Amino acid sequence: CTDTRVITVTGPQVTTSNNITICGGQSTQLFGNITEQPSTFQQTFSNNTSYVIPDGTGVTVSSPITVSGISPGTVGANPIVSVCLNITHTWDSDLDIYLRCPNGTLITLATAVGGSGDNFTNTCFVPTGTSINSGTAPFSGSYTPNDPFSNLSGCNVNGTWQLLAADFASGDVGTILNWSITFNNIVAAPTYTWSPTTNMTNSTTLSPTVTP
Repeated sequence: CTDTRVITVTGPQVTTSNNITICGGQSTQLFGNITEQPSTFQQTFSNNTSYVIPDGTGVTVSSPITVSGISPGTVGANPIVSVCLNITHTWDSDLDIYLRCPNGTLITLATAVGGSGDNFTNTCFVPTGTSINSGTAPFSGSYTPNDPFSNLSGCNVNGTWQLLAADFASGDVGTILNWSITFNNIVAAPTYTWSPTTNMTNSTTLSPTVTP
């Protein structure tokens, strides 16, 4: 009068084997299977709205991105993986580009780089590597920013981030086309709960025993 009931969990879907019958007072073991997601994965947030940069005024234009659901929740514990952007502008050295975290702290990504070259095309700022000051327009590839990301270590990850750009010389115009910011997201280890738990032992494991 013993048998096994198998329950399989894959993402949000749950499947079970057929019902079983056991004798009163006997025990049976339930077996659960779960397909776990990776404990750490990268998550990217983007803004694809275009923002015109005021010409020659030094006034910044801001493109926001709201980040949510990331753990750990501080930059010190969960450093930025990358900030990637596309900006059209003739005479790149007119521009200063900044990143502001949800707490208000501001760092400079690039200032007066590129000389008379044009555009920032698929430009990514990363924690380590070649400095943006050593690059040439259109700066395609990965570079470290003027100010290190570690200057944002006290910032919250979740909240509204802003990419800002300012043009300090008239005669050349440009636009923030899009940008993205990427963080690692650490998923907590799964927990298991069976219900009801009457006459059940090991109810917080994948293989509890039930004695009806």
